[in-house]
Amino acid sequence: MITNLVHGTQEVEGEFRFELFDTVAAVIIYDDTPLEYAERCVAYLNSLNTEVVAALDAACLRYCNDFLTMTGQSPRTLERPADIRHFMRPGGLIIEEPEDLNEPIIHLEMECDWDIEHGVEIIIRADKVLYVGGFNGLCPWSSFDQNLSYNFA
Repeated sequence: MITNLVHGTQEVEGEFRFELFDTVAAVIIYDDTPLEYAERCVAYLNSLNTEVVAALDAACLRYCNDFLTMTGQSPRTLERPADIRHFMRPGGLIIEEPEDLNEPIIHLEMECDWDIEHGVEIIIRADKVLYVGGFNGLCPWSSFDQNLSYNFA
């Protein structure tokens, strides 16, 4: 599932097929994270159920429109929330040392056309969209502020 592995000093980089975007994307596996766990995270990402994908699309659209409004631009009116993906491109799946080898986590860095400098950070755990916002390099095992409108579905 993960191909073209290149071992660095503190990480392993590779590629995987990202089904939701119908493209090949980068994966970065940090520290001593087992490759089997990384494969589980990729499989989890590529098998998200429709409810989680819909929640993710809605959160991405809310984040986009909050960002556009905050910067004095007009929010986007899209036919359906899934159309927000046309304005995003995978940067990479980040896999850090897990707290629980049995719980795959999705920690994505995405490029987007509304915030070229920071992009979008996405964290999904246990079939819940926990964070969608500007990329800050958050720990995917953290708890997240539920008061931000775009963080939660």
